[in-house]
Formats: sequence, C-alpha cells, structure tokens
Amino acid sequence: MKNILYLNHVSQMGGGEYCLLNLMRHLDRTKYRPFLLLQDRGPLAELAAKEGAEVHVLRMPGWRRVQNMVTNRLLTVPRLQQMVRQLKIDLIHCNAYRLNPYGVLAGRQAKIPCITNIKWFTQPQHIRNFWLDKADLLITVSDHIASFFSRSGARVLTIYDGVETGRFARDPEKRAQVRTEWNIGPDIALVGMAAQITARKGHKDFIAAAALVKKKLPQVRFVAVGGAILDTQLSLEDLKDYAAEVGADNVFFTGQRSDREAFFQAFDVLVLASHIEPFAGVIPEAMAAQVPVIATTSGGAIEIIRDGENGMLVPVHAPQAIAEKVIELVTHPEKARQLAQSALATVAGFDVGVCVKKVEQVYERFLQDRQPENCCCDAQPA
Repeated sequence: MKNILYLNHVSQMGGGEYCLLNLMRHLDRTKYRPFLLLQDRGPLAELAAKEGAEVHVLRMPGWRRVQNMVTNRLLTVPRLQQMVRQLKIDLIHCNAYRLNPYGVLAGRQAKIPCITNIKWFTQPQHIRNFWLDKADLLITVSDHIASFFSRSGARVLTIYDGVETGRFARDPEKRAQVRTEWNIGPDIALVGMAAQITARKGHKDFIAAAALVKKKLPQVRFVAVGGAILDTQLSLEDLKDYAAEVGADNVFFTGQRSDREAFFQAFDVLVLASHIEPFAGVIPEAMAAQVPVIATTSGGAIEIIRDGENGMLVPVHAPQAIAEKVIELVTHPEKARQLAQSALATVAGFDVGVCVKKVEQVYERFLQDRQPENCCCDAQPA
C-alpha cells in the first residue's frame, strides 16, 4: 500500500476540486491510500473524508509574497516535511501549481516524487517563479495547457480530467424535479451555463446572447448556475445588473449548486462562453447527459468538440454567434438530437475510470524506482 499526499489550495468546491475528489474516490484502494492536505476546513475536507481520505490542515502562504518568504522557508516547509515523514508518504501530488514549491521541497527532503497538476496556466514566468520545471512531472489537463511549457524543459504529460459519466446519464425524473423547482415547463427550451463566476468564463457574452435570442424566440429561457469562488472582480449582482442593462429578463441565476448531475438534466442546450478554457469538464458532463453543447474555441474545448459532429464551436467574445447557434438548435430539435447522440460516443474516452487508470500508471512507474529519470511514462520534456 502506497501513501499519496494530495495538496490543494482551497477547501471550497470548484471544477478542480471536483476532479480531485473523483480521483481520490476512484483510486485503487488495494494499492493507494489517499491523504489530503488543505489550508483550512471546508466542503472539500468533508467530502474527501466521506470518501475515506485522511484530511490534514496546514496553512501554506502564497509562495511569491515577499512578506511570507521567511515564514515559508523557516516554518511552513519544515512542518510539511515533518508531516510527510510522520504519515510515511510515498508520493506528493499537488492539485494546484502554486503549491508546487512546497511539494518539490518536501519531496526532495524525503526523496520521494512530486507530481503537480496544471489545470490553469497562462504566464510563462510562473514556470520559474513556482519551480514548475523542478517537479518530477507536470500533468496538464489538456494539450492546450501543455503548449505553455513547450520551451521550459519541464516534463509534461496530458491526462484529461475524468467525468463520472454514469452519474450524468439521462434521467427524466431529475429533469422534471429541477424544472419544477425552477418553474420551467416541460416544453420550454432551457439554455444553461454552468461555471464559477469569474470574468474569463464569459457570463456577459452568455447574457448578451440571451438578449439577442429573446428578440426572435421570446419563450426560450436561460439559466446561469454557479457562484464566485476566488474572483472578487465579478459578482452575481454584477451579472444581474448587466442582464437588466441589456434587457435579458429571460435569464435567471441560481448561485452555487452541488447537484450537477441533476441540474444538467434540465438543460436543452449547454453554452460554454469562456474566453480562456483549459479543459472544460462541463462539456463531457453535458455530453453524458445527452445535452448538445455550444462552446467557444477557447482552448481545451477544441480537443473535445468536432464542430457540427458532436457539438458546435463559436469564436470567443461572440454573443451573436452563440445566439445564432442557440436558435438553430432550438428550432431544429432533430439536429440537437444528432449532436447529442454523437457526443455519447465521444464521452466514453473521458470517463473517470479511464483517466484515473492513467494517473495510477504514472504513480506505478514513479514508485517502481524513485529516480524520476527512470519514469517510463510517455511524458517528455516540453
């Protein structure tokens, strides 16, 4: 039995946290025992504990903040190293690149591998600032994210985040329950967006598209599911004000919800309006629920969607294009059904069982011999 220590920077639930929870849930427990280290208690701690992970708390201040440099090196890192020794950790897996320096230093002291997930990345200087080229392996969530490391010398491997596709299988009962809660009749077309509230997710483009659709199809409703987690620059009230400003009274907002497998059932179309999107786990989730997807060409989405075959792609910052595609799918239900059926075949490759197995293969190869240069996985220096 090998002990794996996962490091995560927040305890609130976002896309990365759901993926981490899925990984721990589906690990082969005959081979691996998960430990989770967080900076405070919260929903992730509670959910991880229910999945059998041993949860610990340690404040890990921002690595690059000048006021934290002495504390980080003299107090936080030694405490982490002590924890690694006491728990007899065999491998460290960081779920956020900003924690990578902590994992690297703790791993070096214990002579164990440090692997770091890269789920979001745009700044090449962060490779140096957060020691990303010193990790034993970076697991990127898409080839789009891997491309940022092309000249870094870091060892990179793309493994998509897995989706529990069975949880999202079509369920008429859940559809009826959620629509009743939202006061949406069974014959009303509902266009959904599911994303945390942050500027890069493109909520305002979604709202602007709703206003455009209203002019031609006033009966269509739009719903935005999600709340603000880290971004303080955009709030739910900001979005409501914007909807009023552009005349999109056909949009309503639910705030944060954890029942993704239920509310996806209520959608007739999913829109992903992101300006930058590392992977977009909502796409395979919607595909599993047989909901046709309209997504922007914002990064990871183009690795999942073949335009016109298993979904639709539109340019970034293009509310008009989103509106046109929504109108096309709502007024041509057979087209929507064809896309949804084709998407079902696609989503099998993103099933959590497939993706977790790939992560376990990485673990196995590193743990066979703790010298990282002997790792025989397909990762190559980027």
